[in-house]
Amino acid sequence: MAARDDDAMGPTIVFRPTSARVYAVLCWAVALALLLAFATNGGLTEILQYGPVALALAALGWAVFWRPHVRVEPRGVTLANVFRTHEVGWDAVERVETRWGLNLRTPAGKLSAWGAPAKGGLFAGRRSQTQPELLDTEGTGTFAASGDSVLVGRVIELRAGPRAAGLPRPAGAWAGVRSSTNVAAVVAVLGGVALAVVAATTLG
Repeated sequence: MAARDDDAMGPTIVFRPTSARVYAVLCWAVALALLLAFATNGGLTEILQYGPVALALAALGWAVFWRPHVRVEPRGVTLANVFRTHEVGWDAVERVETRWGLNLRTPAGKLSAWGAPAKGGLFAGRRSQTQPELLDTEGTGTFAASGDSVLVGRVIELRAGPRAAGLPRPAGAWAGVRSSTNVAAVVAVLGGVALAVVAATTLG
């Protein structure tokens, strides 16, 4: 029995840099420690007065470190950055560049990915996963992984190759490029900065 097109595109993989996840958890841990300190020192009054500092730190940790990722799936590849998200259909992947981080050349222009930093970069981590399942184009399921731009780029090239050769798109596959603004992340970052400024002014 011939494999269906959507089965032949491999599992769904969500890439996040290991170090970025660590930084996010550190932000949340520090934010929690601050809230506990405020509660211990001044109770509810101090939490209401200075708590926004901790909330701002937690929000920035989520928006800047945790949220950015690259999602590779049968429908296409998602580049979720801090302020913008790009959904790229396999037919729109013209070229994959990995030297200075992951960049996709598409009809909509060059799209960069925060979730796949350059090899050896600040958020890339010391080692990238090289499990065979990351390069599998037949399996199914969803799992998380970490990797630098070279590894993630290789996975994308493997998935985009059959589509570039003119084979039919899987059922439900995206066509072209769709971009959107991450409203929650924008609010988190701008709100976090504003809260930090207000708190710093109050503390000063």
